[in-house]
Amino acid sequence: MKAGVVYLQKWNNFMQNKSLSTNQVIYVTEPSEVDGASIEMLRTAGYQVAESMDELEMDQVIALFIRTYTQATESYLSQFKNLRYVLRAGVGLDNIDLDVCQKRNIQVFNSPGANKEAVAEYIVAMAILMIRKIPHQIGRVKSGGWRDVSCVGTGIKGKTIGLVGCGNVGRDVVDKMSHLKVKFVGYDPYVTGEALSAIGVTKVELNELLKIADVVVIMLPLTKETNKLINKTNILLMKQDAIFINVSRGEIVDHKVIISALKKGAIGGVVLDVIEGEPNVDSRYLEISNVIITPHIAGFTKEANAQISIDAVSNFLKAVQQ
Repeated sequence: MKAGVVYLQKWNNFMQNKSLSTNQVIYVTEPSEVDGASIEMLRTAGYQVAESMDELEMDQVIALFIRTYTQATESYLSQFKNLRYVLRAGVGLDNIDLDVCQKRNIQVFNSPGANKEAVAEYIVAMAILMIRKIPHQIGRVKSGGWRDVSCVGTGIKGKTIGLVGCGNVGRDVVDKMSHLKVKFVGYDPYVTGEALSAIGVTKVELNELLKIADVVVIMLPLTKETNKLINKTNILLMKQDAIFINVSRGEIVDHKVIISALKKGAIGGVVLDVIEGEPNVDSRYLEISNVIITPHIAGFTKEANAQISIDAVSNFLKAVQQ
């Protein structure tokens, strides 16, 4: 049974006698990005759900249901005078002005952990692809050639995986990769060394991690502290054959520095699921062979895509019914 159906049945039973004013509108700003089961959950709970503002007044909107590309800035939020809630289908909250929400007493709900397995799977897959230099060999075949014995990869056994951020995704990466006989080091100022040691990760500082890791994975939220965390002062600490993977936010990485390091052969390869200014991609990346760029899909499986919407709505409904 699909996850959305299970949640919907629960809310049908719980909310069958609930009657709410149709003036309480939840505006879905990116309807094509939100799973339909989550919309039905809201309607079952008695809310009017709108996917456009064509026939609505701003004052009717009590909640926004957003995804990735709606920028809930102060000016945007100011349009909705009676706004009480923001539902974010996803984990990161960097596209929401949380200070404004706090001042206006607007509650924010997201879906932490809903797509952690999908992101972890992506990281494992990309790490192996790049270490084995498989993209290069695929390119040889597509260009009419055959295997390039001068560009053969290595096995992942014995490699050191550097986790920059050791939250839900990082822990799932450890769980999935622990049978591959790799070593783990982690940088996360909010997780103790004891907690990391308990899951088989050695806590180190960021610069040390960059020096010793064969694969560096960025799994951090975008904040003032993490903006351009990877920059010209530390990128060259990485091993010349190390692989760099970013599944967080593009702004955490100084892309000029990454491009420069790649062109100089200072790092082995780069996997970017997120780009600063996405969906626009710096054309210089397209000229470099040892780069994989995907369109922000690390957390996108059919199951995860449904779950992040469902969890955001579920968390909202549970809170408003307390």
